[in-house]
Formats: sequence, structure tokens, C-alpha cells
Amino acid sequence: MIDFKIDLSKMNHLKEESVYNRNLYSYGNMGVKLLQVCDEEYNTYDYYLVDGENKVFLGSSDGNCDEEEVSLMYMYT
Repeated sequence: MIDFKIDLSKMNHLKEESVYNRNLYSYGNMGVKLLQVCDEEYNTYDYYLVDGENKVFLGSSDGNCDEEEVSLMYMYT
């Protein structure tokens, strides 16, 4: 399994577009957003790149901190 880190503290949290367990973040000037979806029952997070109506799954993490270690193309179920 390949893991990578996402440091949410370096990203801009888009509070006006985020709701409950679905947080959106931006970084850079490409217009692409990062969507973090939390599953409270299992304490897991799924990450997606969002560009308009297109959403691409990046991977999942099983942590609860600002710097997430994400398993590439792996979804915890």
C-alpha cells in the first residue's frame, strides 16, 4: 500500500462550502478543491479532488489530526 500525507493546516478551509462531515479545502491557484468526508462511526476520512462536477477519489485515512496519512486509492470500509 502506498501512503501520502495531507497537511490540512497549510490549506484554506472553505467554511462557507463545508457542511457537517464534508469539509472542502483549497490550495494553490488551480481551482481544484480537496473534499474530506468523515465517517464518525469508524473514525475514518475519505479524500477526493473536486473540480466542478467532477470528483476523483484519492484515498482514505484512519486518523484524527491535521496531518493525515492517506492510503492511496484505498477505502476503509
